[in-house]
Amino acid sequence: MPSILQRLKERKLFQWALAYLAGAWLVFQGIEVLAEPWNLSEAVQRTIHVLLGVGFLVTLSRGITVRRVGSEPVVSNFSFSRRFS
Repeated sequence: MPSILQRLKERKLFQWALAYLAGAWLVFQGIEVLAEPWNLSEAVQRTIHVLLGVGFLVTLSRGITVRRVGSEPVVSNFSFSRRFS
C-alpha cells in the first residue's frame, strides 16, 4: 500500500500548490501596485486576498481528487475517511 506522500506526489499536489501560489503571488503584487492608482479600498483588497485563499483550498482539493492517466484527467474516488481510517 503506497504512503500518503506517494499518493500526493502521484496526483501532483505539490505542483498544483506551487503553481497556484506563484499565480496568487503575482495577483498580490498587482494589487499592491495598482491599489493606489485605481483607488481600491482596503475592503476590496482584503476581499481579493480572501478569495485567493479560498481558491488555494479549492485548488488543493482538486489536486487531491484528480489524477492524470496519460494526458487525460481522471476523477478518482479519493475519500479521506476511507484512506485514513
